[in-house]
Amino acid sequence: MKALRQALGAAAVARPAFDFQDTTSDDEAFLRTAVAFEDLATAAYKGQLGNLRSREYLAAALSIHSVEARHAAWIRYLAGRVPAADPVDEPISRPEAERIVASTGFIVSRPATTSDRAPSFTG
Repeated sequence: MKALRQALGAAAVARPAFDFQDTTSDDEAFLRTAVAFEDLATAAYKGQLGNLRSREYLAAALSIHSVEARHAAWIRYLAGRVPAADPVDEPISRPEAERIVASTGFIVSRPATTSDRAPSFTG
């Protein structure tokens, strides 16, 4: 991750604050969210591979993509779903990935504090 941040320089996205709302308080909600995020990460990484020109950064991104694909298969299995929904991972564009992430409301301007609400954890 450090190498990618260095390569992006000023174009690197600042580390966001997250509020996962109640998706961590219920096992089923957590699994649904985890499946969606792992599938999204796999598609988003694949969608950006063609934009990388450096062999070093392409190798790093490919290794991240393969790990995300294994995470996606494993969490799908744990959720009782087919580990590989499709024979080929379809890429998605950066704008599409950003739209999906924004639609969750999980990225916030500041993290919730314990005074805002008590943290909740899955079983």
